[in-house]
Amino acid sequence: MHFGIKTVVVLSASIFGWNNLAKAESFFSPSLCETSQASLIAKNISNKPQAFWIQLKNPEREVRFEINSQVQIQIPSIAFLDSAQAFSIRTWTDGNIQFTWQCENLKTRLTSQISPSLEYKVLNKTHYELNIMNVSPLANEIELRFLNFDRQTIASKKITLQKYYETQMLEIETPANTVYLQIQGMARLHSWLQFQSQILTASVVFRAQLSPPTQKSYFLASTRPSTSNKNDESFVVSIEESQMIEQARQQIANPNLEKIMVGRIGPGNGGYNRSFHEKDRSPYSWSVTDVDSFTDFALNDCDGTPDYVEGQLLQRLDEGGRICFWRYRILRELSWSEVQRGY
Repeated sequence: MHFGIKTVVVLSASIFGWNNLAKAESFFSPSLCETSQASLIAKNISNKPQAFWIQLKNPEREVRFEINSQVQIQIPSIAFLDSAQAFSIRTWTDGNIQFTWQCENLKTRLTSQISPSLEYKVLNKTHYELNIMNVSPLANEIELRFLNFDRQTIASKKITLQKYYETQMLEIETPANTVYLQIQGMARLHSWLQFQSQILTASVVFRAQLSPPTQKSYFLASTRPSTSNKNDESFVVSIEESQMIEQARQQIANPNLEKIMVGRIGPGNGGYNRSFHEKDRSPYSWSVTDVDSFTDFALNDCDGTPDYVEGQLLQRLDEGGRICFWRYRILRELSWSEVQRGY
């Protein structure tokens, strides 16, 4: 027992589990200060005990915390960080836990925003600190655009973040007549814009515009809602072979014919794979490149969920890139424009 709560340290990023029926959410914090000067504040506003997992990448591990109902706790960062680094917090969506990161005298509420496209409204000729965190297992090319009142580009800057959770802090002096700072990444990212001791939240979070190939058919895959849970995580499947397209459509028309989709994935969203369960419909860092079959049974080693594959993408690719999510089914066909826009 530490700091009034129960903690468990595990040297694997898989204990959070992909086979739980509850939907999960991740909150993110870039590296802002030394561990001796930082702490995490967690507030459970629900009427039952909750749990959350702090996920680290260097080295890769998870630290589990339990918190009682209607309780606020403050955890010194030395309880889970050996050195200053970015991290994420994973918890159930219905857990009702609020997270605040305190760094010296600076406090900010952590968010789950991961859209690669967002915009801040800024003051003219003002100095800012911008923290950008790569929330993709792949290299992420990011462009910063400084826009005037008419949204014309005054200046731009490009940066590349190579690794998962890699963060970069930029000192920014906005050019004259700048009204908006727009951020556009190739993959998922998380950002903080700091002005003096104030953290600014994005004024607009855009749904990424994808470019799905026109010669394919697209389907939404997810779990079926029940009395105990709503739709779980979701992803988009592209199918080009006519026989497989017909089988997918038959399963939509008659749920009694539903089967497990067995396929293979590759790096990158392919211009179509995004998470329809997220508010910002953020694209994944992987996509289904081949649908091999629809079957009643599949091996355990290719089971999982879309978000689990996202977090363990490089390992899954090294193991052959096969997926067969047991609980996931083809729910409906998507139009080209739905895939492009995310709605």
